[in-house]
Amino acid sequence: MRHALALLAAVAVGFLLGALWRGAPDSPRADRTTPPPVREEPAVREVPALDSGPEREQPPDGASPATVTAQPAPPSAGTTGIIVDVVGVDGTAPETARVQVDKGQAVAWTPESRLLFAAPGPHLVRAHTPWDGARSPDEFVFVRTAAPPTPVTLRLLPRPSLHVRFVLPPGMATAEVHFYVRPYHGDKPPTLDDWTDVAVQDGFERVWRDAQPGRYLVAANYSHRNYRSAVREEALVEGDAPVTVTLRLPPEEPTIAVHVLGPNGKPVTNAHVRAAWREPGEALRFGKPAFARRDDGAYLLPPVPAKVPQDWPRVLEVQAPSYGRVLEELVPDGTVQLYEPGWVEVRISGAEGAHIVTELSIFRRDGRASDGRQGFGPLQPGRYTVRASAVVRKQPRVLRSFARTDVDVVSGETTRVVLQLPDPR
Repeated sequence: MRHALALLAAVAVGFLLGALWRGAPDSPRADRTTPPPVREEPAVREVPALDSGPEREQPPDGASPATVTAQPAPPSAGTTGIIVDVVGVDGTAPETARVQVDKGQAVAWTPESRLLFAAPGPHLVRAHTPWDGARSPDEFVFVRTAAPPTPVTLRLLPRPSLHVRFVLPPGMATAEVHFYVRPYHGDKPPTLDDWTDVAVQDGFERVWRDAQPGRYLVAANYSHRNYRSAVREEALVEGDAPVTVTLRLPPEEPTIAVHVLGPNGKPVTNAHVRAAWREPGEALRFGKPAFARRDDGAYLLPPVPAKVPQDWPRVLEVQAPSYGRVLEELVPDGTVQLYEPGWVEVRISGAEGAHIVTELSIFRRDGRASDGRQGFGPLQPGRYTVRASAVVRKQPRVLRSFARTDVDVVSGETTRVVLQLPDPR
């Protein structure tokens, strides 16, 4: 009984002490009616804005400008961006140019559309004109947020270029020229052009843009001549100024001059003319084609090599895309008359499934005739010989079949020929 009373007294004392502890004002569990004190932060120091005077800000060392894609738009004083003014090589604004911001895509620029949108921050701006290769140095601009567009002026500078001008002898209208542009011995700029054939007129210029500084050797000669007799000039490319080299081709005294006239009596300007000679019993050997044309339209051919015997037959071959091919006796300072062409259509019958070869004199055309038809033309009027042969494999033998006929080609008409190939046995 005494133990039970002692236990009850201990519990009552515990409850009383707990109530007193919870009601203490300094207790962490007490109800607080006042907010906790606010911790004071140190004051933030305001940094004044950078001066936006005439001096341009430079990006920090090692920092790369942000890349943006600029888009043209009409000028607006309240839009953030860059107002670009382009000054050409002659000191005036070009009608159009290409402007690039950082590494973005170059956009079209005109004096009426000078504003380029760009994100705030540092940028590099440049301009160029594609037709003459002029470029401006990179200009650094800093675009501010909520500020008027930043103006920048881009001045175009000429790019180093090499101009090669060809001067022909008096009386020569065009010439086939063989020339090259190479680095001079000791210097190592890249080769601009290495032995190129080109048809030139008097005063024709060949231009190389962005030629690297250095010394170049320029040489040219007629296409049929050896390179050892070429005209040579040196060119020194330095700075930004263009360099012009004039190559004066020497007078050429050809032994063959040929006039080629069309059906209307006017000179044909796109003919391929060359001399040929034949050793008895051998095929034709052709010389080099005409290398120039005179003012009167005559084609100038190189002479027949001196090693060709005088008693060998000599002919002249003339080919024109719209008229066909002609072989005539070679006559110095002669005239070749071309007429309206004709055509020949050959139909082959017999020897089904055989490999068929059809041949027309002067013109040769080999192949498998899948439909039994082959056409030839354009051809100049005259008599031609049509030949056909077939190869038929009949194990264990290979048999051949032949047929031939003569045909007269008439101007402006298509002549049809039927060749009957006999069945080989």
